[in-house]
Amino acid sequence: MKILVTGGLGFIGSHTVVELSNKGYECVIVDNLALGSRETFGRMQKISEYPIRCRNINLLDREQLADVFKQNRFDAVIHLNESRAVDESMENPLVRHEDMINSTANLLEEMKKADVKRIIYSSSIPARKDTTSFGWNPYDHTNSIVEEMLYDLSHLDPKWRVSVLKYTTPVGAHSSGMIGDEPGGIPTNLLSSIAMAANGGEVVVDVPGEPSLMGFIHVTDLANAHDKALKYLIRNAGSRTLNVGTGKGYSALEVIHMFEEVNEVKIPYQIVDKYLEDFAMNCIDSSEAENELDWKAERGLREMCEDTWRWEKESKRLLMG
Repeated sequence: MKILVTGGLGFIGSHTVVELSNKGYECVIVDNLALGSRETFGRMQKISEYPIRCRNINLLDREQLADVFKQNRFDAVIHLNESRAVDESMENPLVRHEDMINSTANLLEEMKKADVKRIIYSSSIPARKDTTSFGWNPYDHTNSIVEEMLYDLSHLDPKWRVSVLKYTTPVGAHSSGMIGDEPGGIPTNLLSSIAMAANGGEVVVDVPGEPSLMGFIHVTDLANAHDKALKYLIRNAGSRTLNVGTGKGYSALEVIHMFEEVNEVKIPYQIVDKYLEDFAMNCIDSSEAENELDWKAERGLREMCEDTWRWEKESKRLLMG
């Protein structure tokens, strides 16, 4: 099968493409390099059994996007279109709307013209919110709008087959240490913050004074869920939203202690007067995905910590040349 993967050089995208390639899929990436890089692409090629092609384009550029569909006959599309963080969408809501809604509309129009009507939309669940801030934000809102666009298509035209995968915070890295999360500054997820602190970064990890639980999924398990969702789209019509996760939540101290144990490091942290309410804990029951996709998370917190640390050390080495 030939698959178009948007945002295929980002954290989730790069791991998904590598897993798909190693399972025999022919992958074509379109990416504007906002979150990925040519160096990432080069490392992906080294750990992929089959060649991967990549076009450096923005989905807002209809002419170049149309050319991608003219040059290829795709069986399905995986739409990632990753964004760095919720805070970024709060600072630039109009940019977030253009990036997500307008670009998705362009993609769906080109898919329709090319008669490619299988799509997986990879959609993160809002994993937590600081109770001092608004509970709704442009990041979540635009995700919901895109989902509604997809549901409308599948309900109005039975040829469209749609799968929406929802998940909590993806962490970890490829077991080779060749690819992983590249936050481009101070990381926003707990595991990456811990790894940076352990590796000599000027980071002290904040631990909420009132314990709260956070949900994580290993990025390789998430990548494999996309493979299973592709197979599901071949067999089933209509639209389906499925949660993928471990079904477990962890406190910040649990994660820190596990990271210290498995990697034999010490993590500087401080107790802060902040409470994080985790909305995703109600959303990471993966029983339906396990039954319908024949998928289950295989990696727990130990593997998440091991692979995050391996990537943190390797990425620092690559950065220093």
